[in-house]
Amino acid sequence: MNTAFRQLFWGFLFTLFEIHLIVIDILPEPVGYGLIIAGLNKIMEQFPYFQTAKKTAGVLAVVSIPTVFIQETSNGAITSNAAMIGGMTYDVLLSLIHLFLVFELFRGLIELAAEIEEIPLKVRTEKTFQVYMWISMTMLFLLTFSINLFDVPASILLIVGGIVWLIMEIVFLVLLAAYRRAF
Repeated sequence: MNTAFRQLFWGFLFTLFEIHLIVIDILPEPVGYGLIIAGLNKIMEQFPYFQTAKKTAGVLAVVSIPTVFIQETSNGAITSNAAMIGGMTYDVLLSLIHLFLVFELFRGLIELAAEIEEIPLKVRTEKTFQVYMWISMTMLFLLTFSINLFDVPASILLIVGGIVWLIMEIVFLVLLAAYRRAF
């Protein structure tokens, strides 16, 4: 189980950061989702709660392949509005599917903590789950409409929201490490 949670940790870390070397992502999301699938396979040998999460990670492993070659940050090139909107739509779709994966993973983790009678870990997972979902949905909502936001207060809101979201992702990774220690 220790190895399974380590794979989940590294898989989500790969999906969190996007570092490009020229045009190739050196932390490719499909590899991260592959690690998540491998970790879930090991966990499912004893605990069957993660079937939907595993299927979702499989979908993301395939759908996220273009992210290996597409930088999410602009390099200053002039692009058409249609290309920009298409890219944003793709990003939002990936984010929604990823959020569903995390939702299903949290559900499984709560069941797992209850079964092994780790009540403090279960309570911690439930609280983290609620905050994570609230922050993620808020950020998706803001990002969806960010194309129409050009003033300084809106930019500050997006920056602060992004920092809060990043902190929440780190809290999620720390929670996965706590599950690793529980086994």
